[in-house]
Amino acid sequence: MKKNLVLLLLLLLIGVVTYVGYTSRSSTNSSSIDVSDREFAIENIEDVYRIKLTRRSGRVVDMKRKGNDWFVGANEKKVSANVMSNLKSVMKNIQIKFIPPAKYNKKIINEINRIGTQVDVYDNRDNLMKSYFVGGNVPDGGTYFIMQGKTQPYVMERKVGYGGVRDMFIYLEEEIYDKAIWEINTSKITSVTVDYPKDKQQSFKIQKTEEGYLIDPLHSTTRRIPTIANQNAIKAYVEGFDVIYSESNENDNKLFSQLKDLIPFAKMSFELEDGTSKAIELYPVNQFLDEHEDMPALEKANLLYLERFFVITDWGELYAAQKRLILKLFRGYSYFHNQ
Repeated sequence: MKKNLVLLLLLLLIGVVTYVGYTSRSSTNSSSIDVSDREFAIENIEDVYRIKLTRRSGRVVDMKRKGNDWFVGANEKKVSANVMSNLKSVMKNIQIKFIPPAKYNKKIINEINRIGTQVDVYDNRDNLMKSYFVGGNVPDGGTYFIMQGKTQPYVMERKVGYGGVRDMFIYLEEEIYDKAIWEINTSKITSVTVDYPKDKQQSFKIQKTEEGYLIDPLHSTTRRIPTIANQNAIKAYVEGFDVIYSESNENDNKLFSQLKDLIPFAKMSFELEDGTSKAIELYPVNQFLDEHEDMPALEKANLLYLERFFVITDWGELYAAQKRLILKLFRGYSYFHNQ
């Protein structure tokens, strides 16, 4: 009896030792599984200070953060806040949709090598945080991703939303520029000058004083209106210079060089308390339609319906802006005396 009890205890002891050993090995194995090839999401997205997108064609979009704003390229053009918000959201909330069958891996990798975008993400010290490739979208939603130095591709998707995310990684630099021509604190404006070269009688200059605003004709040939100008109307006009949005950046437009030889519809400028200033010239787009005889009729009709202006800045940019977005700036000298 005692012999049987000793054997039973010995068997129980062996079982316990075996179980503990197995559990220990399982724990060690599970903790050593390499999942780095699927960790595309960046949880702490605010740690990101640089995002570099390199296309297989060699085109590079290099975005860098300064404070709360992002800038791109050698000239450090400001990036659209909306574009940046969408891109960061994708990078933070990307997740695995499914792992492609192994038999398709070679085909997927070849496609990524052909059309993919390399995504390099850096922190505030320019240390590389992540590097991966984004390929094409798949028909049923999702996009191929593969980590730099790894061989397993994944189909990734957003946690919220449907469809592929490839489009977020193939922007051209000029497509992500901030649409704002300027954005300023109008309380710092000391003067505004508006010149209509073909309507000098309506040209004017506003100056801020301690008592309020003064408005005068810009040209000496213009008869001064004897009535007192409406201060509220002038103040509202100056405040309308706070932010001016464009529809697109047109620096590559072949008409850029031609515009400088034409008489603009209007010239506008303002000066701030710190002595800095900005100036723009505006040219109606419609006057150039005849030069585009090959343009489809529907496109021409759209241009006529949504009247646009080319806007040349004194810092060397060319924008296209819809009239409805800048209409508040088109006031004449007489307007402030008839309110």
